[in-house]
Amino acid sequence: MTTKDLIGHNIDDILGWFREENGLDEAQIFLRLDNGKVVVIPHFLEQEIEIKPEKEVKSVFLPKKTIQKSLWGYYKKICYQKPPQEIDETIKRFKNQKIMDFLSFEDNPDYVFEAGLLELSNGFLITETTVSPSGTGQAGLNFFESVEVFENLWKEKPYKRLSEYFL
Repeated sequence: MTTKDLIGHNIDDILGWFREENGLDEAQIFLRLDNGKVVVIPHFLEQEIEIKPEKEVKSVFLPKKTIQKSLWGYYKKICYQKPPQEIDETIKRFKNQKIMDFLSFEDNPDYVFEAGLLELSNGFLITETTVSPSGTGQAGLNFFESVEVFENLWKEKPYKRLSEYFL
């Protein structure tokens, strides 16, 4: 499966693992699609992405108290200043959403995420951060309410849309 093959699929589940080590939070996010395949959030416009998690993963849709530590990082100081229960409700908005487009930052060395952004049918953008300083809450699933919210953080459009190149 390639990055462009994601377009049109619904997200059945978002899975992840998390650990703290040497002052760092580490996490990885996986998407279970409506076709049963488990994939990572891609980095590039053209990329093979189908994988199987190598570590034990848990769904981010489980009640928060059942997760050992937050799997969903977010930039609370930048784009989200909401209490944790509202963040949990927001995460539920990702389930069964169709993947509409992919935003790649492969040519932008100043971009802060390792992966690109998936644009969902409800307008949300999701990505992941695999490593962050311990306790910051940024390792794991990261999201923005819309392209506009994301673009307001940047002076210029730092990405390429898959739909502009391949669809």
